Amino acid sequence: MPLDSVSHNFLTGRVEDLVNWARKSSVWPATFGLACCALEMMATGAAHYDLARFGMEVFRASPRQADLMIVAGRVSQKMAPVLRQVYDQMVEPKWVISMGVCASSGGMFNNYAIVQGVDQVVPVDVYVPGCPPGPETLMHGILTLHDGKGKKDRTVPLPQSILPELQAQLERVLKLHDQDIAAGYAGVFMDGLLEKKYPAAPRELVWQWFFPAKTLTLVPVQGEYRRYHLHESHVQKALRAAVRQAKLLKRVSAHTFRHSFATHLLQANYDIRTIQELLGHSDVRTTMIYTHTIQSRTVKEAKSPLDLDTTGVRS
Repeated sequence: MPLDSVSHNFLTGRVEDLVNWARKSSVWPATFGLACCALEMMATGAAHYDLARFGMEVFRASPRQADLMIVAGRVSQKMAPVLRQVYDQMVEPKWVISMGVCASSGGMFNNYAIVQGVDQVVPVDVYVPGCPPGPETLMHGILTLHDGKGKKDRTVPLPQSILPELQAQLERVLKLHDQDIAAGYAGVFMDGLLEKKYPAAPRELVWQWFFPAKTLTLVPVQGEYRRYHLHESHVQKALRAAVRQAKLLKRVSAHTFRHSFATHLLQANYDIRTIQELLGHSDVRTTMIYTHTIQSRTVKEAKSPLDLDTTGVRS
């Protein structure tokens, strides 16, 4: 049928984009309040903050009708298997928000009875800081989750092997912050309207960039100096220098780390669905592309029993 014969306007697009838009606009959280953070979560769903604006005012008592778990409060060792069971019963795709410092890291409860971070039990997509975080902070985390579902943000586990380097970087940030405060700088650049809401935040330690820029930036209008985060071009230049020094024969970019991440997880026999969640793929078929880069470990060649490794086996 020619387009000229169509009397009404129409839009074209992919079914996948339509489905993802519908998912983002109708996230149904599971009822899972554990401590005082749950009160703030309840306030978020009340009339004053009106969580219904984002199509997610329906807190479901059944995990089979929910696709978002908001872990609001500390998680005890006895509650951990229950939390995991509820997560496993939720529909796919599903997401997790860790609400408050107790859920994210154990908080003040540094003892044997409390799980030191809910990410040890379920994969976490967004961490909401605070003790307890207010409804505005939770809503910011929810909107971050919405952006992640559209902009394909990824959450990866923190490598334990680089903790000493991260601790050393934190010490450098503390030292640099003391130097900036002594020099009378105006603070770091804040995102959005955060500075208007928290006027003292730019100079507070908790808001400093973990990878700060080497130099201060002059703001001409205010006539003050502020510090921004490390620009991505510096990372790209350092990567190119490392590639030249290693004399690699293949082209390497920052995106190469993404492929390497997936490949190493496959070599370690990680579940393909787990890798899909870490990479942020909406379709597992996209993740399966990486399977061609590694050698299959499945035994396919027929061998004589005499050729098999029988070390330690008694004859």
